[in-house]
Order: sequence, then structure tokens, then C-alpha cells
Amino acid sequence: MSSYEYIQYETENGASVITFDRPETLNAFNTGLLRELEAGIERAEGTDGIRAIVLRGANGVFSAGNDFGEEYDLDGTAERLEAFAADPHSRPGYVGHYEAIFQSPLPVIAAVEGYALAAACNLTCLCDVTIASEDAEFGFPDVRMASLPGILIHPYIGIGVKHAKELFFSGRHVSGPEAERIGLVNRTVPSDELWSEVMAQVDRIKLTPSSTVTLSKRLMNDAMSQMGYRAPDGRLDRYLWAFSANTTAKDEFGKIKDEEGLNAAIEWMNTAEKE
Repeated sequence: MSSYEYIQYETENGASVITFDRPETLNAFNTGLLRELEAGIERAEGTDGIRAIVLRGANGVFSAGNDFGEEYDLDGTAERLEAFAADPHSRPGYVGHYEAIFQSPLPVIAAVEGYALAAACNLTCLCDVTIASEDAEFGFPDVRMASLPGILIHPYIGIGVKHAKELFFSGRHVSGPEAERIGLVNRTVPSDELWSEVMAQVDRIKLTPSSTVTLSKRLMNDAMSQMGYRAPDGRLDRYLWAFSANTTAKDEFGKIKDEEGLNAAIEWMNTAEKE
């Protein structure tokens, strides 16, 4: 795939730069974008001279997470499970892009400014290196409408169990500097220095032979697996995500969205107490 609808693909300084490009939705992930992301990763892996993959979002926002509109095309748990069983690539909750990042022989760097929420926050956690601007915001606000994390990588990276529990229990956002403090990102820099720092990271990677970088990534991934991390093939995650739809909170969110619009549903999600 050499032309794209939902991403931009460029090369710079020995890196393939993949930019999420749905600014009208705050670069929310739909199925088309995720498939193009996988294609972009595969293209980078097959291109001579590419030493790293950089993921970022257009217009100063990394991504607001999964597209609510596409997610609510499915009516309930049974329909979601049937869709996933028939074609796991065709519906929200498909996590092949996570696997592509995790299994890629190239190091994947997330360059985060603005929102990195829900599924997008998961994605930044899975990237090998995450560099954020100080004005970035991370979090899992979708837990407030009963969504589960698409992958459970958090106990195996710097954030650890206690901070992960706090984020999953509350759905609160954390700033870039707080994300750095709790180990959610490698480091933060002023927004006007983000891209230069990302390219400096690519330069540092280029000082190490590519075979050493690839083997180091695989060794680290193997160590995570030995500690209990399950590589994101997506089956169990999709099924749990489908079952999480069968809650009163999820039903109420969908009802408000249909009757009053998405903004009203998000307002309810962020302000109403749930049982």
C-alpha cells in the first residue's frame, strides 16, 4: 500500500514517520487507520536504510483513542462476538496493530503531543520508546463507560501495577510531566523541542548496529513474556472487550450518544457516578 486515506507516511533521518491523519476526530482510530498503520510498519520493515519507526498525530494531537462512532455500529455483546469470530480484522477491538509494533524488528518510537487517550495510550505504552511534550495528556477515560484496556502491558513497563490501577479505577488524565514521573513515558520535553529530541533518539539508535537493536528488542520482549506478558494476538482482548459492552454504563453511553450526540455522551461519561 503506497497511498493512504488515514495516515501520512514519510521518511526522515533514517526513520519511517507514520502520522495519524484524522484531525476532524482528534486522530481517532478507525479500522481503516489501524490497517494502514500495519501496512506502514510493514513498508518500513521492507525499506533499506530505515532504522526506526516514529508514530505521531497530525495537528498537535497524538490520538483520542478508538472512534466511538465506529465502535457503536455494533449493537451488543452477541453481535460483537459474532463479528470478531467471523472476521477479527473488520471491527473495533482488533489489535493487529499492537502485534505489528511489538513484533517489529525495528524500534518504534511514539512522539506524543496533545491527547493520547484510551487505545492511543495503550499504543504509546507498547512502543519501545515514548517521548512526549510537556503539554501531552495521557489516560483511560473510556473505563468510565466500562471499556477495558485493549492490552494489558502496563504491569510490565515502568508504570507498574499501582499507578496502572489508579488510572484504570478512575479514568483520570495525567500530564506529560506526571506521565514521566510514574514511568508511563521515557521523558518529556517542551513542545517546541519534541521533534528534535525524537530525531536525536533516532540518531542514537543509528550508532548501534541494526542486528543488535533487533536482538535487544527480542530479548526484552522475551523477558516480558517470561514475566507473564502475553503477546497481543488480540483474541482474548477482543472477547473481553466485547463482553464489556454488556453493562448498564455502556448501554447508557450508547443511548445518550444516539439521542443527544457524542459530546453529551462524553460529558455523562466524565461526570456521572456509576454503580
